[in-house]
Amino acid sequence: MDWEEKAEQLYAYLESVLQQTGDLVIEQTPLLVQEFFMWFTVHHIFWMAVAVIPMLLGLYLHQLGKDPDNHKRGKDVYYDSDGGWAVVVAIPSVIGIIIFLTNLYGLLQLLVAPRIYLLEKLSYWFNN
Repeated sequence: MDWEEKAEQLYAYLESVLQQTGDLVIEQTPLLVQEFFMWFTVHHIFWMAVAVIPMLLGLYLHQLGKDPDNHKRGKDVYYDSDGGWAVVVAIPSVIGIIIFLTNLYGLLQLLVAPRIYLLEKLSYWFNN
C-alpha cells in the first residue's frame, strides 16, 4: 500500500467519524438546551429560597431589638437608641433582598426570553 491509498482510507474514515459526530451533535443539542434551561430555573429558585433566610434573620433581629416594656405600651423603642441596632438589622435584610431580586431577574429573563438568556450566558462564559 502506498501513501495515497492510506491517505484515502484515512480521509474516508475521518469523514465517516465526523458525519457521525455531526449527527450526534444535531440529535443531542435540543436535549442539552432543555437541560440547560431546567438547571438554571432550579438554580434561580434555589437561591431565591436561600435569600429568604437573611431576610427572616433581619425580621427576627428587628423583633429582638425591641424593648418589651415600651412595646407593651404601643411604642417601638429599641434598646440601642443611637441607630446601631438599625444597621445590624438592615445588613442581613439588604443582602437577602439583593440576592432575591437578582435571582428573580434571572428567572424572569429565563422564562420570558430564554434565547436571550442562553446567548448572554454563552457570551459571558466564552468572554471570561
